[in-house]
Amino acid sequence: MNMRFTVNFGGDSLEFLDVKVEVREGSLITSGYRKPTATNSLLHQTSFHPQAVKKAVPYGQFVRLRRINSSDDGYLKQALQLKGRLIERGYLPEDVDTALRKALLRPRTTLLNEKTKGDHTPDRFVFTFGYSPMADTIRKVIQDNWDLLKGDTALAPFTQQKPMVAFKKSTTIRDRLVHSEFKELLPKDWLTRRKPVGNYKCGFAPRILKQRHYISGQLAIRSGTLLHVGLHM
Repeated sequence: MNMRFTVNFGGDSLEFLDVKVEVREGSLITSGYRKPTATNSLLHQTSFHPQAVKKAVPYGQFVRLRRINSSDDGYLKQALQLKGRLIERGYLPEDVDTALRKALLRPRTTLLNEKTKGDHTPDRFVFTFGYSPMADTIRKVIQDNWDLLKGDTALAPFTQQKPMVAFKKSTTIRDRLVHSEFKELLPKDWLTRRKPVGNYKCGFAPRILKQRHYISGQLAIRSGTLLHVGLHM
């Protein structure tokens, strides 16, 4: 494992995560910071994600820069660099420019204020399923035919609002081929594993000691003794 620890102290600037703090004329100036080894790992526009997610990427990135930079000039300088990285990842220049200007119009003071999270629990059904190319079609079918359920008198109190459709990550080829841990191939139940013929302790034997003869699957119990009958799978 290759690890390196660095400690910076002194001077008039300091980098921490994605923020660079500088001292200029007795004031603290903040700007965005990227490590020299950083790569362009922004979500690609052709990635298999919902369109709403990909559409929000440019604006979300520009808002992050707007929040970090304490000056408009610093924001514009780094925003142009970010614009190039977004275009490299397949985003349309006109969409990127729109997101850049939209973020610039946001007052930085409002972006620094912590948002208060209220109770946003939706008072309606939520359909959650794995994202697929048919996701938008499925959502449209559910919403277009929701009135059929509203016509049912028993369901009417619960179907006044159209449902919310949410997506979750689908299983990928990587998920199927790569596992973080080895899984046991044999069943976990010791009764179904391959065992040599012999005597084994049984957890349920005391319950049937009153019976003289009992046979079930691979097991035979006679006079309170558990025997493996030698059935191999």
